Amino acid sequence: MKCEICGSKYADNYYRNKDTDEIICEDCLLEVDGITTSTITHYFLDGEYIGDDSDSIQDVVDTICEYFDYTKIEE
Repeated sequence: MKCEICGSKYADNYYRNKDTDEIICEDCLLEVDGITTSTITHYFLDGEYIGDDSDSIQDVVDTICEYFDYTKIEE
């Protein structure tokens, strides 16, 4: 499988647009027009990771897929 935007053949996940049949990788999906990002703050206690201020990336991916009409391609 190959991303039609960046050409990646080695992404973890690929998605197909229901209207256009375009196939894109997860990295490109997270950068489609209309998607913005912010910096995530990671918290450490004495050098040990204790959490961050972000939501699950899968929730973000699911929302983008629903909004832009992409479905995950199951291999």
